[in-house]
Amino acid sequence: MPFNSLEFHSFAKDWGFSIITSSLNYPRSNEFIEIMMGIAKDVLRKCKEQGIEKEYMLLDYRNIGSPYTPTQLIFSRETGSELPIHDKLLYPKVINNFAFHQKKKMKVIKVPMITKTATQSNHKFYKGQNIWYRKDKVWNPGMLVDICANPRSMIIDRNEGVQFRRNTAHVKPRIITVPEENDVSEIPEGDTGVKLGCTRPKRNQEQVSKEPSNQVFKIHFSKCLLLLYLVIHLHWEVALEVTSI
Repeated sequence: MPFNSLEFHSFAKDWGFSIITSSLNYPRSNEFIEIMMGIAKDVLRKCKEQGIEKEYMLLDYRNIGSPYTPTQLIFSRETGSELPIHDKLLYPKVINNFAFHQKKKMKVIKVPMITKTATQSNHKFYKGQNIWYRKDKVWNPGMLVDICANPRSMIIDRNEGVQFRRNTAHVKPRIITVPEENDVSEIPEGDTGVKLGCTRPKRNQEQVSKEPSNQVFKIHFSKCLLLLYLVIHLHWEVALEVTSI
């Protein structure tokens, strides 16, 4: 059944839950739901291959927990299934549900803090903003029309009247710069303070002429240091020969 069908919306309204869909071309935003759907499909596939009822597979699945299973939270013990299990694991063991739920709440509080620092895009978007959106590895200009209620999702207009939905990972702000060459032909020359038709000032000829002399000075200075080193080395060898005699 398609998620945008009337039957599915009626089903959601009757059971009192809201439909939250992920952005297009961004499947990792819905990764948790895809993993749960994969587990359910594997359970149904194994039931069909082995020819057993799905209730037995669900019984085994409910005995898997981290750290406690759903049956442990309800009965304070594990339940028997078709799989072999030790008798001691079937004995009742009181579980501190309050401490478990408090730890779970703290984990839920930490998740938004981690995702807030790990998100790639830290830009703040608003309606009517000029943006760049990515399509087929190419960034195209567009305008942000509306921000969706779903997280990190927005409606974009590509300047052709066509609107579509994108994730913030595919959007970045577009800054429109004013052209540098302004038309000042109609402005009087006295009001601008700058003469029209002026050219770029040339570099100082004295500064240009000094640059080669600085390079020549550096070369001569390095040669002098080399000669001084050779003279000192020769004097040192002569002094050693005299002392040895």
